[in-house]
Amino acid sequence: MTSNIWKVNSFLNMANLTIYIWSSKYEKIIFRYFFDYEDIIIFKKCRIINKK
Repeated sequence: MTSNIWKVNSFLNMANLTIYIWSSKYEKIIFRYFFDYEDIIIFKKCRIINKK
């Protein structure tokens, strides 16, 4: 149980870090590890809307 909770927490921390460095040149490589393709498209659309 404890190790599973730790894994989930570490995954969420890494996902937050990935979002933080979204604009870096590594974005496509890193995002592939954490999110499926549809999530990336939705996130990009939200980012574009927020920029306007």
